[in-house]
Amino acid sequence: MKLPLLTLSTLLSLCTLLSADITFDFESDAQGWTTDAGASVTQSTAFASEGTGSLAITTGTSDSADQWVWVAKVTASADNDPMGLYAALQAAYAGDPSQYVLNFDVILDSSGIVGQPTYLAVNVATNSNTGNFEQLGGVASWDSAALDPLPSAQVSNVSVALSSITEDTLGYDGTETSYTLSIGISGNFDNATLYIDNVVLETPGSSGDDMWADWPTYMDGDNLYVDTGDFMGVLYLNEGDTVYSFDLGAWIYLPEAMVNSQGSWMWRWRDGQ
Repeated sequence: MKLPLLTLSTLLSLCTLLSADITFDFESDAQGWTTDAGASVTQSTAFASEGTGSLAITTGTSDSADQWVWVAKVTASADNDPMGLYAALQAAYAGDPSQYVLNFDVILDSSGIVGQPTYLAVNVATNSNTGNFEQLGGVASWDSAALDPLPSAQVSNVSVALSSITEDTLGYDGTETSYTLSIGISGNFDNATLYIDNVVLETPGSSGDDMWADWPTYMDGDNLYVDTGDFMGVLYLNEGDTVYSFDLGAWIYLPEAMVNSQGSWMWRWRDGQ
């Protein structure tokens, strides 16, 4: 096998870190989420779907019978990167955004709805410093049957790939200097308060039983590496169950199916094989 070289720039490039979920749990504050004038977002201890905190999103009053408002947003850049969101989005748009999944919980409560709407929907959008505003509507929705009477509390779980939000034009290529993730509400209500919680951007290798999920994974062209630090150093992963250890200077047979919570056996190829 011919081993591609791992460049120093790859080792030093944190912007291509791919293996950690980006999580906003709102346990102590709003974690960088804001809103525009007329609406509000506040950290709340009501209706948390996990833990004790949530984010309360209030639209404010509108004269329109039908509203479509973007009421909660978080902006991330290299200089201001809440929870590592900018680095993750930069890597996503430079690579394959279909491998990145946005999950969050929406909690609807009757005490937060003024008026008797016949429909409500939750929408998501992305934007960047270069524009290219992209949106996906109806990631969670309630029709007239679900809203009459208004539910005392109802949780909807949203799960959507980044590529679904940006499938129309995209224009993002991972070189943007900032990104904004927005959550909006639409419907025929006077004003409304919804709650969101456990906003998670799942990144490649960060979910499931991936045995490398606890370490940063780097791409260098088409080549995949993981840096396990003091554990096993940097490993080259492109050959399936056989990985290359730079610390050992050797190929190692390490099938994931044989790894469990107690550890695993591994086999080192003899020199020349």
